[in-house]
Amino acid sequence: MPVVPVHHYRETYSVADLSDLAEAFEIPVEHRAEMALLLEDTAAIWRWHKAGQTDLTAPYVASKNLRDLSKQAAKLKAALDALPPPAIEALERQLYAEQSAVVMETVDSDKMFALMVPESDGSDYPVFPDFHAFRRLVAAIADMADRASDLPNRGKGKPADRALRMWITNIDMFWTGVLGRSFTRDVGPNGEPLTQAGQFCIAAFRFVSPQTPQNSVCNAMKSHIASVKRKSLAK
Repeated sequence: MPVVPVHHYRETYSVADLSDLAEAFEIPVEHRAEMALLLEDTAAIWRWHKAGQTDLTAPYVASKNLRDLSKQAAKLKAALDALPPPAIEALERQLYAEQSAVVMETVDSDKMFALMVPESDGSDYPVFPDFHAFRRLVAAIADMADRASDLPNRGKGKPADRALRMWITNIDMFWTGVLGRSFTRDVGPNGEPLTQAGQFCIAAFRFVSPQTPQNSVCNAMKSHIASVKRKSLAK
């Protein structure tokens, strides 16, 4: 089951790449399949988070957009509530017609009034909400957009690379939780990683984002480890 939207998945590591990493870092045979799955999942997660970092829209602008969305959704909900029975019946007849069109494969899937539910074989199954379920969805969008509009102001300086930090966090969980090894970071005079965990992160992340500088990965490790220590001391 994909952990993020499926369009973020693509082959990041070949069989040979995974074998080289496993051999170089002495990953036990019984954990190699799990490593392969983890690396592809974390690569997809990185792409998912990275996609959200490309837009540098100011938080106050995004907040206004969300409040506007909430207001528009609320207006739509009010319009739906005001529909007379004949109008509701007409909408439900149209919904039934769309369901029939899906069976006959004569409708564009991008225009279907349906929720696409992922199946175990990788396909999507359309589920059609009835009129009352649609009203609830619109009301939920209005409420969700209103609550989401309370965005924190972005501080000064370069924004943190959340995508890379998330990737590091997932590697840490595998490294410590599955392999039982210490996730530490030490660097040499030229910034080269000295620990096995650091070397693994550099080697593995190169396949995910070849253009990311090595020191960015090391710095993300440093920030992550410091954050883990702070949380541990706070307990």
